[in-house]
Amino acid sequence: MYKDRLVLKSSLGYNSAPFSIRGEFGGKKEVLKYRANMNAVLGLGFAYKWLSLNLNFNLPGYIKNTDKFGESQYFDLNINFDAKRWHFSFDLHNYSGFSLLNANRFSDTLVGLGLENQLKPNLQTVSLSVNAYRFENKSFKMKPAIGIVGNYNTEVKSFYVKYTMNLHALNNQDGLIPYQHLNDTRSILQSTFMSAFDFGAVPGFVYINNINGWQFGALGGLGLVLQTKFYGFDNTTRGFIGLAPRLDLRLKGGYNVENWFLMLDCSFDNKSIRFNDLRYQQNYYYIRLLYGYRFLKKNTSK
Repeated sequence: MYKDRLVLKSSLGYNSAPFSIRGEFGGKKEVLKYRANMNAVLGLGFAYKWLSLNLNFNLPGYIKNTDKFGESQYFDLNINFDAKRWHFSFDLHNYSGFSLLNANRFSDTLVGLGLENQLKPNLQTVSLSVNAYRFENKSFKMKPAIGIVGNYNTEVKSFYVKYTMNLHALNNQDGLIPYQHLNDTRSILQSTFMSAFDFGAVPGFVYINNINGWQFGALGGLGLVLQTKFYGFDNTTRGFIGLAPRLDLRLKGGYNVENWFLMLDCSFDNKSIRFNDLRYQQNYYYIRLLYGYRFLKKNTSK
């Protein structure tokens, strides 16, 4: 651990939150795919003792054509800290502006305009998560596993349980699903919002190793959570209770030694809501290259 050394860090990467709605519409099975048009992201931050701060900036320009994918806005916030054998994480994601891919296959209006996708600039998705990880191995620490304020010099692994609470939703006052073009007028297809609150305990396993400065590892968990879910249409809200799968995956690897580190960091988080044969599924993920330098502490001894 290098908690008494000032660490300056920078990252460059890409993050997104694609989602899909699967179901049978008008007697035909369809997968409606929604995508946001994202920017490359530059991150700057520092870490010292218990405090760690990181700011992310959108770089100019969109990665995909705005005529086909529109313009998107998003906000991501992550706060985490350790306490003995526990690791606590708070995550907030807010994305707005999506496009429905290949909507011309059921909309003659789009075909007439020569467009493939249907832009939904007011469609918004939100996810709020509060997680507490409990590690079985007393020697395992998340901070050196992440690599910013420390590094491992040997192999370490541990089973863990993640206690999690999640609130996630999507809404669009113009409607989530183009039911008019799908020849299906069920109330669920006319919904303007879907939301869910779920909680539970997800078991998982983590593995970290460092060989001659090359540190690599993975954290993954799979389980079920208890979920209350809702959808609304025409000033009416309907609610249900059920179970939902939860999959978490994080991969990290690169060069991590005493004075500096350069690591590739990948994270995947899945959210889903199911209403009988209709299923909404969204994947929050990021891929970024992270670099940091640990400044030597001045020697004040005489």
